[in-house]
Amino acid sequence: MNSFEILILKLDSFIRKYYKNKLLKGVIYSFLILSTFFLSVILLEYFGNFNSSGRFLLFFGFLLFASIICVRFLVIPLSKLYRLGKTITYEEAALLIGKHFPEVKDKILNTIHLEGQKKEMSSKQIDLFNASIQQRMHRLTPLPFNLAVNFKDNLRYVKGIIIVLFVFLVISFIDSNIIFSSVNKIINYSETHTAPPAFYYHINSSDLKVLEQENFTLNIEVKGEEVPDRIYVIFNGNKHYAKKKNNTSFEFVFRNVQKNISFYLTDGQLHSQVYNLTTIPKPSLQKFEVVLNYPSYIKKESDSLENIGDFEVPEGTKIKWLFKTKNVDTVKLV
Repeated sequence: MNSFEILILKLDSFIRKYYKNKLLKGVIYSFLILSTFFLSVILLEYFGNFNSSGRFLLFFGFLLFASIICVRFLVIPLSKLYRLGKTITYEEAALLIGKHFPEVKDKILNTIHLEGQKKEMSSKQIDLFNASIQQRMHRLTPLPFNLAVNFKDNLRYVKGIIIVLFVFLVISFIDSNIIFSSVNKIINYSETHTAPPAFYYHINSSDLKVLEQENFTLNIEVKGEEVPDRIYVIFNGNKHYAKKKNNTSFEFVFRNVQKNISFYLTDGQLHSQVYNLTTIPKPSLQKFEVVLNYPSYIKKESDSLENIGDFEVPEGTKIKWLFKTKNVDTVKLV
């Protein structure tokens, strides 16, 4: 391998590193620009509350802008790295290297130009040219051309990314709904979106079940920025006032519940979902009968007693209990 071929290898290595640096810078640029634009789109939608057409423009505008940025800063440098399409020439590479090593810029350019004129030289001139190249390469070989590209220069752009991420964190801390609701509305731009309610109802009662003919206390908590002064419980077509316990808590008692009840809550404007209070049938012992089969030695007819639990019988009497119950699956006799 002659001296000029060594020079070309060093220039090729520089060009590859040059495009690697371009790609790294493109990744940082793309993230910084797209995250900033994404944040701007979110805030525009949140404060503008656009209709479907506006959200359509935001959505496809962002996609178009993101595509342009990705092609400009990612696809093109990546293609150049793999020598797809036009790349910088050796002369242009020499000029870039010369910005870092001014003393060798002219030497590299002259060597490249002389190599191009080699075909027109006589054999004696070629010998002189080779000797000149050899002499120059003694000065050029120790120089690491790759140092003309410094990856660390890209760290200055990371500060911008940190600022954007910090803004995202601040917005999420203030109200995470700003980001998530806006993104959801932009992606689903064709859907109709209503403003979120100022408050919502929360039923604290863990299990909406009550024994038949018993009372049931419904605990209501109102959460949100604006808490109403009054809450009503609506069931069977009637409106019932819920007792206010404190600024956010209310209470209502369903008395002597006989059957299942469907109800909902309202302050007069905002309605809750429909809830169901399930009535559990209450078990009861309605009556019982004791059938007494006396032993034969006393010569007495069988007898029966109703609702009597305390009695005496002769030894050898067979006793049979008959229970009439309601809402009972099992009876235990002790």
